[in-house]
Amino acid sequence: MCDRESPAAPETDESERVSRFFSDRARVAAILLVAITLVKGLLFASLVPAWEAPDEQKYFAEVSRLADRGELRSLTGHPLLYSVAAYLPYKLGGKSESNRVLAVRLLSVLFTAVTVLFTYKVARTVFPENEFIQVLAPAVATFNPQFTFIGASVNSDSMIAMWFSVIAYLSVLVMRDSLDFKKGIAILALSIAGALTKQRIYALYPIVLAVMGYGLVRRSKASWSNFWEGAIKLRDVALAATFVGVIFASWPIFTGLAVGASLNGFPLLRLLDITYILGGENALMSVAPRMFFHFWGYFGWLTIPMTPWFYQVYGILSALSALGLLLSILRSLARLLAERFKNQARARMGTYAAQLVFLVCSVLISFYAVLAYNVLLSGGAQGRYLFIAIAPIATLFAAGLAWILPRGWRRPALPVLILTLALLNSGALLYVISPYYY
Repeated sequence: MCDRESPAAPETDESERVSRFFSDRARVAAILLVAITLVKGLLFASLVPAWEAPDEQKYFAEVSRLADRGELRSLTGHPLLYSVAAYLPYKLGGKSESNRVLAVRLLSVLFTAVTVLFTYKVARTVFPENEFIQVLAPAVATFNPQFTFIGASVNSDSMIAMWFSVIAYLSVLVMRDSLDFKKGIAILALSIAGALTKQRIYALYPIVLAVMGYGLVRRSKASWSNFWEGAIKLRDVALAATFVGVIFASWPIFTGLAVGASLNGFPLLRLLDITYILGGENALMSVAPRMFFHFWGYFGWLTIPMTPWFYQVYGILSALSALGLLLSILRSLARLLAERFKNQARARMGTYAAQLVFLVCSVLISFYAVLAYNVLLSGGAQGRYLFIAIAPIATLFAAGLAWILPRGWRRPALPVLILTLALLNSGALLYVISPYYY
């Protein structure tokens, strides 16, 4: 009788695994949000006419030159990894230019979906017990109208956002678990892929280096002397080599700062003049409002704004999130000063604080880089330039809203917030973008 019943055990185990999988509501919600990202990305890609997104025609021309003539040449001033990746979709689009544009746009949609997935992973790693943040963070990313618009166009912004979302996930893992060889190699490879996609990632290299350094120190039990004593081990040498590899990949930045050189016309040494960047002409006070509008939705070639009430809703949500972040920081400091954390809680608090510092610094550095670009080169204050850090931005945005709400309100508030964001996103397509073109 035992022999007859034993084959049923694997089936039971499998059903239990499936049951556990679907009982994890945050994971199921994240999968649904990724699926929604693909569907609405297809709608945006299909409805928006060609060449109506920034630099789309130039990017498509790069892909066309590569696919039709075998010529690899930058027309946008950016590296060419995106155009190389778009080679196959372009070919699969057949001979019709409109089909080819759609095929390459769908590649961007795929990159956007991956970014949404890793936004969830970042939120889950930093806030493992907070379902509200785990679900709301990817929702904030996917239902951002401007991110949807740019992520459904022929533009490398979707690819660079994807690379850094994965780097952000690996970084918070490193701060939780310490650095190992696989994570180190992955961060190095992704950093190089980012550099081959868009120079914008250079601004985030210092924090990537800081994460790897933190991981090495944590691996050696917070002692440099212990690390050097164990450095004869092959795996530790390999880890040190990956650390040096990221430094090597960053070398153009560091040498440029040292000699006052420029990168694509960008005067690197002036980046250190913080007073000038923040207070100069066309600096913080004039740039920040424009970046806010362009971050949430300013379509076409920055010629199609949303109606004012869209920005008012996003402004209210942003203000509440910022207030929630501030209150949480003050509460945590008060508890820390009052020594209300036990030893185990203090250890967790250290990891948690390091992860939050990484997320905040990613956002601030990205913002400062855009500000510097605008001040030093009059490059414009397009909010899409912040999408490289969309995973940290969305995670902090969700965390701020969680912390401003009383605990008992979070569960009923979550579907309301997601529905609100979804309606704003669909409203941008139906009542702003479509009427403009059709």
